Amino acid sequence: MITWVFDMKLMHIFHNQQTIRELADQQRGVILLFEIPKILKPQLPPINQIKKDNSNYGIDTNWVKIPVHIFKDNALLNLPRFVWAKKSWTLTQFHFEFFKLYKGLIANWYKDLKNNEGRSSFNRYLPKWTDPHSGEMLDFDSFSALSDEDKFSALFSGLREESWKDELSKRDWNIEDMPYQLRVENNAGYSQDCHFCSNYQCRKNCPVPFASKMTVLDMLHKVGVDDNTSFYQGKNGKSDFIINLIWHTDFDKSFQKHLSGVVTGVHVEREEEENELETGQKEGLTIDDCFKEFKREEILDEDNKWYCSKCKEHVQATKQLEIFKAPPILVINLKRFK
Repeated sequence: MITWVFDMKLMHIFHNQQTIRELADQQRGVILLFEIPKILKPQLPPINQIKKDNSNYGIDTNWVKIPVHIFKDNALLNLPRFVWAKKSWTLTQFHFEFFKLYKGLIANWYKDLKNNEGRSSFNRYLPKWTDPHSGEMLDFDSFSALSDEDKFSALFSGLREESWKDELSKRDWNIEDMPYQLRVENNAGYSQDCHFCSNYQCRKNCPVPFASKMTVLDMLHKVGVDDNTSFYQGKNGKSDFIINLIWHTDFDKSFQKHLSGVVTGVHVEREEEENELETGQKEGLTIDDCFKEFKREEILDEDNKWYCSKCKEHVQATKQLEIFKAPPILVINLKRFK
């Protein structure tokens, strides 16, 4: 799938009739390609049957792709993801299947802690999950030996079907009870009732129920659709079922780096530009190259968040320098060293 992402939020999924020129017209943000799981056997239909909102690429219509926006401390943490779910899954099954996609992050974190034992930067927070059978504290080896069901029980010990409303409604929860919460992104509109709790001007994003009597299709129906297609129609997902994955505030950078595989995220095009500049240092840089580097757009990191007066929160804003007006004589200082 070819998508347009801006400020770490999914903005558009390009449909099968859009052109390369339309991809290039996106002036801000990045173009991201998401691989569809091979087990779903995706395929394009014959050229004469291609539709703009062909959202499943030949996949059984019982499957639906659900965008996931990732948060920590009320701020977007990482680039969006997709989860493919069966519409017939119960929501307890959905929670479990979702966990299976992210269990590797927890395992890698345990492994990282094992390999860096004694280093304070890796031990500011140590996981305190316990074996659901023995009650002993888990480490990399004991966590890896557990079945997926036992891993889920260990990490989500506070999640019960009879009490999920109370547990998932907590803004400050114990990490020993669950490492993250799944919430439904409220896209009903400012003056409309929330699709899920029916409260006027709900802004808290309701939790995804941990309920065996509700299905993924039920959640789609609450939005008023049978499938997620509005990202194809230029509506920025206003009619889609979207998940917010909210990591517990105690997770630090020693864990967060596993979300993308690197300590800090790097845009693909930026990496390519840096490679070009490296080559240019051997072959000779032009003034144009220097201006492009000066004007490069960047996203502020976690330590340099900007306060947004509109949403009343500190966010990772986009920063870019531009030459608004040049003097009659422009003096340029060239750095001698890299």
